[in-house]
Amino acid sequence: MYRAFMETNPLLANALDLDRWADTLNSRGAFPELMRRLLAQTPGVTNIDIRAHEGTVAPGWDGTATSDGSSFLPKGELRFEFGTDKQPKTKADSDYNKRAEKVSEKSDEVFVFATPRNWANAASWAEGRRQEGVFASVEAYDAHRLEGWLQSTPAVHYWLSEKLGKPLSGAQTITSWWEQLRRNCTIEMPPAFHTAGRHNESERLMDLLGRQGTVPTVQAAWRNDAVAFCHAVLLEKDHTELERTLVVSDTEAWHYLAMQSSTLILIPVFDAADIGLALENGHRVIHPVPVVNESRDDGDIVRLPKIDRRGGFTLLTDAGLDYSSADKLSSLSRRSMSGFYRRISVDKKRKQPEWAIDRKTVSVLAPLILVGTWDADNSGDRAEISRFVELEANKIDSLLDELVEVYPLDPPFVRSGGQWYLVDAMDAALLLLPKLSEDHKNRWIEFVTHVLLCEDPLEGLSFSELIIAQLKGERSPVSSTLRQGVGRSLVLASICSEKQTRRAPSIARCVDDIVKSLLNAALHDESGRMLSRLAPCLPSLAEASPSVFLTSFEDDLNGDEHVTMLLCNDGESDRFGLSASIHYLLMAIELLCWSPDFFGKSVRLLINFAALVPSEEETGYCVEVLEKVLAVQMKLSAGQWDDKLLLVKWALDEYPDVGWHLADRVLSPKGCVCAPCEPVYRDWNVEKCVIPILQIESYIHGLLQEMIRLAECSRDRWLCLLSVLEDIPQRDCVMVGEALHETVARGGWEANELFEIWSSVSSMVRRCQASSQASRNLSDEQLQPFVNIMYELEPSDDPRRFAWIFDHEMNVIVDGLSMGDSDFSKRIYEERRKAIQTVAEQGVEHLRILVGNIKDAWVAGVFLSELGSEFEPEVFEWLVDESPGLREAASAYVLHVAEKVGAPWVLKVLKSDFLTLEGKKRFVAALPAKKVFWELVSEFESSLLEAFWKSVKVCTIERESRREAIHFLLKLGCVSQAITLFWWMLHEGPDPTPELVVEALVCLITAFDQVGGQDLSHKVAELLAWLERAEPTPPELPMLEFQYFDFVPNHEPSNALYEYLGSNSDYFVQLLLGVFLVGSYKRFEEIHSAYKQRCFSVLYQWKRLPGLHDDGTVDGAYLASWVDGARRRLRDNGGERDYDGCIGEVLASSPDGKDGMWPAEAVRDLVESLRNPKLERGLFRGRLNRRGVAIRGVYEGGTQETGLATRYRTHARKMDARWPRTAALLRVLAEDYENEADRENAEAEQLGDQD
Repeated sequence: MYRAFMETNPLLANALDLDRWADTLNSRGAFPELMRRLLAQTPGVTNIDIRAHEGTVAPGWDGTATSDGSSFLPKGELRFEFGTDKQPKTKADSDYNKRAEKVSEKSDEVFVFATPRNWANAASWAEGRRQEGVFASVEAYDAHRLEGWLQSTPAVHYWLSEKLGKPLSGAQTITSWWEQLRRNCTIEMPPAFHTAGRHNESERLMDLLGRQGTVPTVQAAWRNDAVAFCHAVLLEKDHTELERTLVVSDTEAWHYLAMQSSTLILIPVFDAADIGLALENGHRVIHPVPVVNESRDDGDIVRLPKIDRRGGFTLLTDAGLDYSSADKLSSLSRRSMSGFYRRISVDKKRKQPEWAIDRKTVSVLAPLILVGTWDADNSGDRAEISRFVELEANKIDSLLDELVEVYPLDPPFVRSGGQWYLVDAMDAALLLLPKLSEDHKNRWIEFVTHVLLCEDPLEGLSFSELIIAQLKGERSPVSSTLRQGVGRSLVLASICSEKQTRRAPSIARCVDDIVKSLLNAALHDESGRMLSRLAPCLPSLAEASPSVFLTSFEDDLNGDEHVTMLLCNDGESDRFGLSASIHYLLMAIELLCWSPDFFGKSVRLLINFAALVPSEEETGYCVEVLEKVLAVQMKLSAGQWDDKLLLVKWALDEYPDVGWHLADRVLSPKGCVCAPCEPVYRDWNVEKCVIPILQIESYIHGLLQEMIRLAECSRDRWLCLLSVLEDIPQRDCVMVGEALHETVARGGWEANELFEIWSSVSSMVRRCQASSQASRNLSDEQLQPFVNIMYELEPSDDPRRFAWIFDHEMNVIVDGLSMGDSDFSKRIYEERRKAIQTVAEQGVEHLRILVGNIKDAWVAGVFLSELGSEFEPEVFEWLVDESPGLREAASAYVLHVAEKVGAPWVLKVLKSDFLTLEGKKRFVAALPAKKVFWELVSEFESSLLEAFWKSVKVCTIERESRREAIHFLLKLGCVSQAITLFWWMLHEGPDPTPELVVEALVCLITAFDQVGGQDLSHKVAELLAWLERAEPTPPELPMLEFQYFDFVPNHEPSNALYEYLGSNSDYFVQLLLGVFLVGSYKRFEEIHSAYKQRCFSVLYQWKRLPGLHDDGTVDGAYLASWVDGARRRLRDNGGERDYDGCIGEVLASSPDGKDGMWPAEAVRDLVESLRNPKLERGLFRGRLNRRGVAIRGVYEGGTQETGLATRYRTHARKMDARWPRTAALLRVLAEDYENEADRENAEAEQLGDQD
């Protein structure tokens, strides 16, 4: 029957085609693949091993296989040799003789020679060789015999025909189908795009495909998406199955393929395929459909969700798309896969959808293009749209729903996450806006103005005021979604008017008039409220009408009022303290920098704005944006390098403060430079690329020349130039050095200015001379101008010339050595010692100047201690000096002299009169933390001993003296130091005593006001955990854990506290009553007492079920007794408070039961026996609260909640017979999580579908 089909489809490859193919070079590599496929799809053939492509020229058999015997293959161990030579007999003889020589006795293998050539005597040759008896049998396959074999393996036949370029019809391999789809795209579509976010569906398809007699139905809105999904799954998971899969497009091909004996996987892409016929003949079928009958069993249905936006984005970027295009296309594919492929089609002819032809439908859709996006359930949105379109909101919804149903492959709008979106905004706008009525165009400006500028009752409210207002039911008149949609629709209208000639001028004028009207109203409102309302839409207005936008803001900034500046203090701030509205304006100007026509004007406006903003932070943020669009090494705007240079020069001339800040950032970028904001719809076709090195160097050179010209004798400007030397080409470094040398030589500098220049130059020279910085070295010749400056400006008597050596070691370079180099420590020690000695020879005042101007004053104090006692009186005076550096150096001096000289020196100083009482306090505070010194200090007035212990570094107290030190610390009220010392004792020993730890923790409670700001919480938590492990457990521990409950991280540890509360229900009752005011029914939220807050926290965080044993079992009798006792006590207290609900929240701390289900059996029994709805509501509430904050991916949706709901429903079914009330509770929990999952799924879908 297949031969009959061949006669109706003569384009499939035949013997003549095979013979012609053998003449091509391609056949040499592809013929082994043909044989491999034939063997793989012939029943009864195993152990297939075919050398691929050119591997057939290597020693050994070209292929091997084991055959059980069939109509085309003999039974036995098959050994193959292949040849495409024009003389097949010559090649066959050569291969046969070569193999026969190696056979000593008769072989049990079957020799098979195969060629795609027509070989008339192949059968007689094989028979003659069989007669020789060397092999078990000999077979020869030529083109005619292979044609017959191909007819029995249709999938291979189609594959070969496609490879030979035969124009087929009716069916094709799925690989050919995919390549046909892909080659008609402007991008190299990755197959995995169709499985992005569809992992579960991929596994399900493979599972269903493996079930005998099952027909997997793959449902997708677009049938081609379903077929592409099947291809991607098979490509990834099973190449063998992929090779036997055919896509069938008509009835005739289906009928004949279904009748073949070779097992196929058939995918019909036409209606009414006879699937039963294919199944009867052992084939498998995958049925791709756009719609599934909802009443049928879904056991064999694979419903494809929308692709994962992030996964699709990643695959598209890997395919070569830029981030912005990939994100937009990934979003479009979620809204409409058909629209996605139409967007990337190489065929620019767009088939006009039927919904764009019907006049009645167009009369509604055309104005909706100017709306764009809106909240389907927002009454304000619905009312505004209804007035504009002149149709009731319900009828608009009905029309859009009907269009989705009638045109599921390519509707104009889709509803996602409760919002209506345009599927392909640009496509729909090009189709529909030319059909916009004059009436709608006339009402357009009124509609846009009202939506974007209407007063908002929530405007200007603080966060807390906003929450209160929303609780009272106050809402914005329209949603932010509608505002954004209306703003972006202006962009669509503007772009479409540029792409189309018909009616283009009128729509373009409308857009310009609307933008001009909006900005004119906002920039003439001296309160700034209108501009603040308009701020989120400024990027859209800029993209819609760039010229009008830039002119409007230019006029305002050049005028007297500067209403734009009100964006800087509009009352709304982001997390960094900047006005939120400024970001929108900067984004708007930033995106215009991608336009070749508006780049220069946009940058000038931004520079002007940066010069006028009131704070340094806002100026810095503007300069960050300018840094991006004027970047040296990357093209992140439309500007050419020479245009950028001119603009920076203009900034240096017109706005020097901004200009020099900008030049510094351009030459020496600070941190990562992010890509600027880009237009949503406009494509200004600027390639983001790295700038050629020659242009970079020209840009830098020109900018430096201008900076040198303007620097003159300005210290700050030259310091700016010196700060970028390590980021600019070497030749430019030389230019800067020579220019600075000339400028310094001309004079006109103050001494302090010259010192700062010298300091900066000498630091740079040392870095360049460092061996570890060799990669950035200037040559000696290039460095010479700076060396000259360093020597010429070096101050001979200014002690600050040695300040650099007392920087932190990681920043110091000595004789070309830096930290980590061999001998660095020795050299820096010598240089520091020499510096201190040199300055000391100049007198104490010079020492004071040096020490007051260095970063590591402690080191200077150490070296001072080695000079002897000559400067001791002056150093002691530094102890009470206002300079932190002098005080630090004096403390280091005292510490090291005391260590070296010992107690006699300390005693002598304390008995002398040249130190004031405050000086003596600072003196003892600097002493080493050794017993000999605290014993000595204790002989003097108590204030000195207190000063010693309050400043002591407890980590340096000797191990054997720590227990004694604890007593001093606690006696003098130095509680925080005592806690810290206990913490060190836990880690280094000796072990503290529980009694003293308890005493310290009790003292700390009363000292919170003095030490609460110190970072003690982790140390307190470790000490409490240590007390929990102590034997016996201190009786004060539960009280301590209660007192520190809100102080320690995560309220842990708290085991002793909850064991205590669970040991007696009276304690729980006391805690609960602490939350409520006497005579009041208000909960904690209205109570401000710290004690009551702590009581509430303990109840809210309750973690241990009363009656719970350490092995996880629950004493049901004890739990019931505990609950009964608590309820009786609370009933005696009176009132209508929800005490039972609070007990239910405690029961929510139950672990899973022995059967693995929550709650434990004892709690279930209690719920059934009490039959108390309030307690059950508390149990429900407590269980929900215990989940805490869920962390999820942006597009994850409600996966977590769905899993929880499934678990609770499963457990409810299992519990229903024995614990029906508990089962009902679990069903309510499941329902709550299902509702939450729906909300999360809607939000994720909305985010994923947004353009």
